[in-house]
Amino acid sequence: VTSAPPPDLEIRCLGPFELLQRGTPIPAEQFPRSKALGLLKLLALKAGTPLSKDFLIEHLWPDADPQSGANRLHGVVHALRSVIEPHRAERTWLYVRNRGELYYLDIEAPLDIDLLRYRSLLNRGLRAVHDFAPQSIEALEQAVALYRGELFEDEPYAEWCELDRRELAEQQVTALERLAAVLATQGEAERSLELMRRAVEEHYDGTVAFFASGSLSHRFAQNGLAPEFAFRIWSPFLEHLDHQVIGMWREGQWADFCAMLPEYAAKGHGEGFM
Repeated sequence: VTSAPPPDLEIRCLGPFELLQRGTPIPAEQFPRSKALGLLKLLALKAGTPLSKDFLIEHLWPDADPQSGANRLHGVVHALRSVIEPHRAERTWLYVRNRGELYYLDIEAPLDIDLLRYRSLLNRGLRAVHDFAPQSIEALEQAVALYRGELFEDEPYAEWCELDRRELAEQQVTALERLAAVLATQGEAERSLELMRRAVEEHYDGTVAFFASGSLSHRFAQNGLAPEFAFRIWSPFLEHLDHQVIGMWREGQWADFCAMLPEYAAKGHGEGFM
């Protein structure tokens, strides 16, 4: 089975920004103007939405006067096209198009934007995931695999894309959680746990704890008393202790909890001494 040929132009926005032409990376040094990549990032993020000349000038050179900004934008557009456009000699633009003073990336051209594909897969997977349809699970699996890291990870302090970056990170956590839940119902506990681990480790915000059977006290009632304690903890002392432990989790006192865990498991009758 032969793999599909790489797209003519590939733009990777998730994780460090990468630009490839027929599978070959295009280094940043190849662009005669550094702002050309900044323009391409913005056009890729907007995925086909036309952006006005004034908007682009304000984004790239917020302190420039209108005439100077227009001249700079003309030069940067030319610099970008000089690298990625295949028919620049004929001045026929395949990717970076414009209608008058509106500029956009033609998403109908032979190019692949990982961000656009990620959003499409995510929407398709989340929309039908409750039906447990194989195609929805496959879409979610492809989406979470496509997420190489945060949006434009090479610009961690860029404020202009912070809202999109945060939204995409939250969507990735949702995708991981939904996919983990589906796999758990299908008996794939190991894969489910790995996805939950990814959701925590890649996007930890200090508010997550895993509750597992055996994490708290588990002492069974004596014979004859089981119905009375079916929904209550056997010992008031253990119940109070468990509430204290949950409080430690809420406060993030992980070091203290781990230090007391062996004794807590023994005295709290933890299932399997977890």
